Amino acid sequence: MPNSYLTPLLDNLRANIVPENIPAMKAYMRGQFDYLGIKTPQRKALYKAHKQAHGLPPIADVEMHIRTLWAQPEREFQHVALQLLFDTRKHHPADFAQLFEDITLEKPWWDTIDFISSHHVAELWRRMPDVKAEWLPKWRTSDNFWLRRVCLLHQLRYKDQMDEALLFALVEENLGSTEFFINKAIGWALREYSKFEPERLQTFVAETALAPLSQREALKWIERKRK
Repeated sequence: MPNSYLTPLLDNLRANIVPENIPAMKAYMRGQFDYLGIKTPQRKALYKAHKQAHGLPPIADVEMHIRTLWAQPEREFQHVALQLLFDTRKHHPADFAQLFEDITLEKPWWDTIDFISSHHVAELWRRMPDVKAEWLPKWRTSDNFWLRRVCLLHQLRYKDQMDEALLFALVEENLGSTEFFINKAIGWALREYSKFEPERLQTFVAETALAPLSQREALKWIERKRK
């Protein structure tokens, strides 16, 4: 059963269902998820109103709230969970690595995976290198490509603090993949790195047998700058 903190939020979201939006939203996600039909601006406004009325929960209760939200069938609830995680990200304990693995593996798609990797995993691993040292080796070698995508993308917001050796190693480990979401992630991660080390990036691309998709994505920023 929903807990007392979440009950008003869950009820308010369900009270604001927009049926006419549901078909298009489901189609955009290839029919994988149910929807309430609440678009992002309205969803964020409803969450903000709840936060203003009830505040943020104690960090000790956050995992329970995230798992409750993740269990709801409509996709809007998973995005609300990510908003709550974002607002508490500087206080996540080390054992949230397990939570992040669980929500990566449950109902995975790019819309949640990319936020989990570049905001939540990124922040936890930045603050706690020992946690990164424990979990990164398991995820980077996982048979589950979503966990490997998290590894590839976790440095997206590190800017000039990106670990080049790690980035290039993760890319090389995934060479030859036929998975679209891996090859896209490779290109995206390399493109972000190109903004800070364009020459080193170009050398790496020239010397590495990247998938065509990865190579195109990796060089997009550099080629745009040339125009």
